[in-house]
Amino acid sequence: MRRAATRANVIGIDISLPQGLYYANDEGGLDGATVSWRIEVRPINDEGAPAGEWTLLGEERWGGATATPQIKSLRYEVPDGRFEVRAMRIGTKNLDQRCANTVSWAGLRAYLPSTQAYGDL
Repeated sequence: MRRAATRANVIGIDISLPQGLYYANDEGGLDGATVSWRIEVRPINDEGAPAGEWTLLGEERWGGATATPQIKSLRYEVPDGRFEVRAMRIGTKNLDQRCANTVSWAGLRAYLPSTQAYGDL
């Protein structure tokens, strides 16, 4: 666990589509489907309490026609600081059994510029 005084300058988010992304058509093939989501951050102080308002990092959209699980890694530059992060789906999930459109938040990383010492490489 990182000490409270550390600061990040990049936030990394992994988003997954564990069932793929598609709509199964009447002919037995796969038609395209899309999902959209929003990523927001809010600064926090060294005690972890909110120190500002939520700010939009990005609104993303993913489309496809595949039954293969997918994962996407996204990076967002932020001003040096400490943050809490939230993600939310935009729009309504299609609940039809023929549609695979589950989107999941799979990972979160903070890149700390002060700890990027790679030695003599």
